[in-house]
Amino acid sequence: MKIAITGGKGGTGKSTISTALALELSKKGKTLLIDADVDCPNDHLILSINREKIKYIFQPIPKFNFTKCKKCGKCSEVCRENAIVFIKGEYPILIPEQCIGCSACMISCPYGAISKDKKKIGTIYSGIFWKN
Repeated sequence: MKIAITGGKGGTGKSTISTALALELSKKGKTLLIDADVDCPNDHLILSINREKIKYIFQPIPKFNFTKCKKCGKCSEVCRENAIVFIKGEYPILIPEQCIGCSACMISCPYGAISKDKKKIGTIYSGIFWKN
């Protein structure tokens, strides 16, 4: 059985319902609770679970080599997220928060001036709730 509880607004009780449901289901068998809230994952606080960091999650982002860049602007033309600002005659400027890591800019650069870098976008934790 799989159950998903979701909603767009904070403070509506998603975590309260999720943890209460997981606790009740755990009385009948093995239960996995995944808190995928990117802004405020706090199910572990409600259940008093000590978490262990498993790994960081990274997303690819472009890294510009300005010694190879010819200021052609092709990278910004293919960027659907408008994460690369280009002004004619200037080097491109990356807005990392806008970048989704699609790598289109890297592929489109005719001069090989863009390589792959990475930014940390999250962390995976694990914790176990032991009932007495």
